[in-house]
Amino acid sequence: MDGISLAQLSRIMLHGIALVLGSLGVFCLYCSCFGAHLAQYAIFCLGTATGIIVASDSEKRAGR
Repeated sequence: MDGISLAQLSRIMLHGIALVLGSLGVFCLYCSCFGAHLAQYAIFCLGTATGIIVASDSEKRAGR
């Protein structure tokens, strides 16, 4: 795959998913004044995006 390993490719894809979830979470947080259900979506999306980034960065720091 031209120098890109499967681990690097999956890390790139996970960071892309985290970017989308983080953006959606910020949008839901902005619109949360319209209802409590949007605040729940915001917390879920931002928490998931944060978990993905923390988990993928911890593998990077471990030397894998």
